[in-house]
Order: sequence, then C-alpha cells, then structure tokens
Amino acid sequence: MTVIGVFRSRNQTLKFAELLDYNGVNYRVINTPREAQAGCGISVEIARYDADAARSLLDKSRFPSFHGWFEFVLVGCRRVFRKYTF
Repeated sequence: MTVIGVFRSRNQTLKFAELLDYNGVNYRVINTPREAQAGCGISVEIARYDADAARSLLDKSRFPSFHGWFEFVLVGCRRVFRKYTF
C-alpha cells in the first residue's frame, strides 16, 4: 500500500522528492491521480511504512503548495481515493 503526496507546484513536488532522496526515504514521482482534483500533474508516492518519515520531513520544511496526503483503498470491489490520516 502507498500514500500519495499531492502538491500544486511541480517545482515543489520535485524539491520534496530531492529531500526524500537525501534522507533515504523511498519514493516514486507519479502522475497525479485525477481523483485528487488538484495538483500540478505530478505527485510523490511513498510506501506506507515510510509515510511517517515523509510527513516528518514535510512538517519541518516549507512547501506552501502541498495539497495533502491521499491513498487508494478497496471498498468492496471498488478502488476509492481518499485523504490519508496518520
């Protein structure tokens, strides 16, 4: 399972990815899911076991374009996109 960090700025998405890389947090830059209904087109996907480390890095930094943490979950047979809560 993964958590997706959505930003409204491509530049800040990539800066956050650099910060994750520098701190040894595994991530992938992905196309923002259309269900997010926001964002710049790319987001950062992080394994759930690394989500707390990523959140901590985000909280210590300045990323005003950050929109939120999201996840896909299965509800019955449907995949639902929802806000991720820590």
